Amino acid sequence: MRELYTGVSQRFGFGKLAKILKRNSQKLRAVVAAMALIFIAAPFYGQTWNLVNLADLTSTDVFMIVDTASGNAMTNDNGTSNPPACFSLSFNADNSQVTTATIPDNVKWNISGDDTDGYVFYPNGTTETWLYCTNTNNGVRVGVNADNNSFTLYQNNWLLNGATNRYVGVYNGNDWRCYTSTTGNIASTRIAFYKYTANLNTVATPTFSPEAGTYNGTQNITIACATEDATIRYTLDGNDPTETSTEYTTAIEVSANT
Repeated sequence: MRELYTGVSQRFGFGKLAKILKRNSQKLRAVVAAMALIFIAAPFYGQTWNLVNLADLTSTDVFMIVDTASGNAMTNDNGTSNPPACFSLSFNADNSQVTTATIPDNVKWNISGDDTDGYVFYPNGTTETWLYCTNTNNGVRVGVNADNNSFTLYQNNWLLNGATNRYVGVYNGNDWRCYTSTTGNIASTRIAFYKYTANLNTVATPTFSPEAGTYNGTQNITIACATEDATIRYTLDGNDPTETSTEYTTAIEVSANT
């Protein structure tokens, strides 16, 4: 007769929630990871990027400047030598949320200003450089030109630089440029803003079969999780699992008292 113990405890991990199956003499520890995210030791925070109005952004917000027509976000790390590059994004069905899994730091922006006086866009985490325009078609830059750094949203489609009277949009899907007209090269641009929101995600408690009890003979233990796209990783040596631990794919055979 073999007694199977399946007490489960829970702890949180950044990018995953760990569910631990403890046994008496041998420990089987299972990590349940939503969307296969893989860090341990801090709360599991996901992130979403939601469509917002420019006027609703504040100086503490982190957001992306996006052309929804081409699906490209504006980068902020090309400095004064080249125009901002494009970073390709994916969206949900109604474009209300960015669904790209990993958002790089170089497409994240901060803001100051308002509709009346215009907005200044800063690379996230600094106010020492900002977005500005020169009087050339490929003259969108990030630097310290304080004369040409104020923008408004024109017809909800283009950023308009007041000092140069140039409209900012995506050129040929490659980079962001500024023109004296909204026709031609940037006619299809539709600028929108997507704000970062941190959210605490949860993963369903895993279920084990058979349940705790006393059984005759070897038992095959199956583990399941109701969270869609969850991944279970485990060890059999009592150590905490990591992203390289064995992934649960089939029943685990238990042939000794546990």
